[in-house]
Amino acid sequence: MAGRLKARLAERLSAHLLDGFVVASPENVFYVSGIPTRHMEFNPVLFVVSNQYPSWVVIDREGGSTLVTWDLVLRDFEPKVDEVRGISSREKALETIRALIKEKGLSGSAVGMEGRCPAYLYEELRKAFPEISLKVSDEMFLDLRRIKSEDEIERMGTASRISSEVITSLFEDLRPGMTDRELVVSAKKSMLDKGADGWDHMSLSTGPGTGLFPFRGNKVKRGNLVGTDFGAIYQGYASDMNRLCVLGRPSRELTDFYQDLIDIEDVSVKEIVAGNDVSDVYNAAIGGFKEKRMSPATNLFGHSIGIQVEENPLIKKTTRMKLEARMVMNFEIYCKTKEGQFVGIEDTFLLTKSGRKRLTTAERRLFEA
Repeated sequence: MAGRLKARLAERLSAHLLDGFVVASPENVFYVSGIPTRHMEFNPVLFVVSNQYPSWVVIDREGGSTLVTWDLVLRDFEPKVDEVRGISSREKALETIRALIKEKGLSGSAVGMEGRCPAYLYEELRKAFPEISLKVSDEMFLDLRRIKSEDEIERMGTASRISSEVITSLFEDLRPGMTDRELVVSAKKSMLDKGADGWDHMSLSTGPGTGLFPFRGNKVKRGNLVGTDFGAIYQGYASDMNRLCVLGRPSRELTDFYQDLIDIEDVSVKEIVAGNDVSDVYNAAIGGFKEKRMSPATNLFGHSIGIQVEENPLIKKTTRMKLEARMVMNFEIYCKTKEGQFVGIEDTFLLTKSGRKRLTTAERRLFEA
């Protein structure tokens, strides 16, 4: 395991008054070990077989990590942990976790677990070690994952570039008569061709009542708006962005409407700087909507992003948290057109010591096809 992460794990354990941690969620097992455990991997085999061959990590006081995973995988993959224990069944995984708790001297300690930990693992540890204090501590990994390393930033930059290029090329090829099914297939193929491991999400709207569940065979007609909320995955890290294209010449009303969204984004992201509070971004967006005499379709204006698309902090009314350099924040706003279609604009930003850098590289404009 990289020394920096090991030291941060030890520091976070101490800060959360924990002596160790049993990690079970696919996202955090991947974060600690690098092993591909999630559903969007190029081959999500570990996710598929997790009911029989679970992948878990035990972290000790010094931040040292031991991965427990399907032994067959270890022929093809070298995890970034201190130690690996191969297992051939769920029963063997539980047995191995019990042994590690003893070996690491955690049998009478405060041990953290995630809220998503399988009930059978929690019950096994409670039964085997009645003297252990098992504590749900999701905040520990949220703290860890909030500030990105250089490697994470590089991966997220690549994922954002891929999504930007896919959306741009999709709009360039847009023609009347194409179906949402064809557009989704084309976008997914393009992501793979451009180097993505896969896609996190792919919402595509072609009119009112469409967007979240495309792939129904709806045909695009001249005058339609095509909205894309895409997220590519590159080496485990997500992107998230939204752009809009009109099939034909847009009306002046529509052009002005979309420019208003861009203007609201501009005034809001000025607040995405280290030292500001998340509430500053939210309040700027609310002020922008009021100035334009527009109503937001939702009151969630973005989120942190990393291994998962929507991570804490969320840009919403109740959030209070200082922004820091090396955080990656996504800003998004949505409105309804007069026809009732949800449309928006969405971009991702890396916070630096002196400001921010936009990672989503597609032009910010109303595209025309």
